[in-house]
Amino acid sequence: MVAGIGCRAGVSGEEVLAAIAAAMGELRNRQVAEALRAAPMNQHPTLTAIAAPTSKTVEPGVRAAATARGVPLIAIAQTDLEAANAATVTRSARSMTAMNVHSVAEAAALAGAIAMAENMCAAPTVSPHPVPTAAAAGAAPTRATARLLLPRIIVGPVTCALASLTP
Repeated sequence: MVAGIGCRAGVSGEEVLAAIAAAMGELRNRQVAEALRAAPMNQHPTLTAIAAPTSKTVEPGVRAAATARGVPLIAIAQTDLEAANAATVTRSARSMTAMNVHSVAEAAALAGAIAMAENMCAAPTVSPHPVPTAAAAGAAPTRATARLLLPRIIVGPVTCALASLTP
């Protein structure tokens, strides 16, 4: 699971961590409520990365939060934010004006989940019999898709959304 972060300049690591904790708590609450209505509860996903627009990855607070959680910080390029925009659910005029996406946190989370998947798939495998990829077989490579687990929440100067790969 990837936490997408949007924030004002000068946020502290504690503010970013508080937003991530609040988002993960809200996701757990929703999962528990869903489990009570339906099938057995899903396993709680764990945080695997924090994603933010490239311009926000230089913020000391965003960097400190990734370090404190022990996860990588993924810098999301503007083009990748915009590519993920269609899958966002929040509509913020402020985000649209500032970054040309409806929700910076949601777009970052979605793009970050895809980036994590593509980086994992690109990792070399250690096998005496490598499995041929779709590209090697002449097929077009398929791009991973992500889904929002939790739309953005606002905690002080930080927004946080959670996403994972589409099962």
